[in-house]
Amino acid sequence: MRIGIDGRFWHSSNAGLSQHTKGIVKALAKYDKENKYIVFLRKNGLEEWDLNVSNFQVEVVDIKHFSLSEQFIFPLKLLIHKLDLMYFPNFNHPIFYPGKFITTVHDLAYLQFPGNLLKGPVFKWGYFLVLWMGGKCAYKILADTQIGKDEFVKRLGAHPKKIEVIPLGVDFSRFKQDRKQMLRLKQKLGIHCPVIFYVGGWRPHKNIPVLLSAFQKIRTKTEARLLLGGMPSSEILELIEQHPFKKDIIVSGFIPEVELANYFGLADVFVFPSLYEGFGLPILEAQYMDVPVAVSQASTLPEVGGEGALYFNPQDDQDMAAVILKILKDKKVQQKLIDRGRENLKRFSWDKSAQKLHNIFRNSL
Repeated sequence: MRIGIDGRFWHSSNAGLSQHTKGIVKALAKYDKENKYIVFLRKNGLEEWDLNVSNFQVEVVDIKHFSLSEQFIFPLKLLIHKLDLMYFPNFNHPIFYPGKFITTVHDLAYLQFPGNLLKGPVFKWGYFLVLWMGGKCAYKILADTQIGKDEFVKRLGAHPKKIEVIPLGVDFSRFKQDRKQMLRLKQKLGIHCPVIFYVGGWRPHKNIPVLLSAFQKIRTKTEARLLLGGMPSSEILELIEQHPFKKDIIVSGFIPEVELANYFGLADVFVFPSLYEGFGLPILEAQYMDVPVAVSQASTLPEVGGEGALYFNPQDDQDMAAVILKILKDKKVQQKLIDRGRENLKRFSWDKSAQKLHNIFRNSL
């Protein structure tokens, strides 16, 4: 078979999609030596391409995501290669591509929390159209979780048999701590007491305002620092400026991948307060780094965190604070979560995901 892969997220500011694309492609390269793969990269992705496998060919298509070129020019470039199957690791496929394809819908967050992307009617209807066409025309739709699949059936009208669940993996080789750098980082940030750590986006559904409110309750009962990683938003920064314990809130800004392990190394608790997620990779990253995890009970998160986390109502700052405090104050709870987190990780790997995807490729003949 000649299988195309949309690899344009190989180099991307969206860390989750970049990690997903790299993880699944590299695992496929180890697993499948028979099929011929054509991976379509942008120029910046070509600079990072590090696979040297005979049945994987690279083609440069410097076409932006969510653009008119993606819809009108990209399908023409795909047709040149006479593919038997095209695989899109995200939902944004070209709706005019007439060949057989598989698309991936990680979540429907933009339906519930449009944010800046869907404020304009053009983007809004474009998003809906691409999702709807994927549901109707794709050979298969991939979901990260069973809860995600159930949501897509309900909201996209897709037939359940068309949707396959392939959980994400995590490339744990990225997480390497440096003790000296951790010490310097701790000194730089002025940390001398327990740390509650969050890293991720700051969009509305990430629920940081309620985390700030919960931290106020925590801080009245114990010494702690709240360390927030990710690209800040002006609205959240204003809330922090007005916070009664603003001196105990540290905003790190964007954390480069090579430094993330050191930040996890400073954490006593990792908290993930999101109102909605398609998966929640940071939960698994924290579990790998042996950090006890407190997680929202919303959406797909309990399916991902398994028994390796304590859960709270994300809309109840009192409940969130109580769960975080329980972890901070009880060593036995901490160790139990660490042990169960290690066990939970065994459910997720890119190799397992690639095997499932390869079976779907094979059955498409």
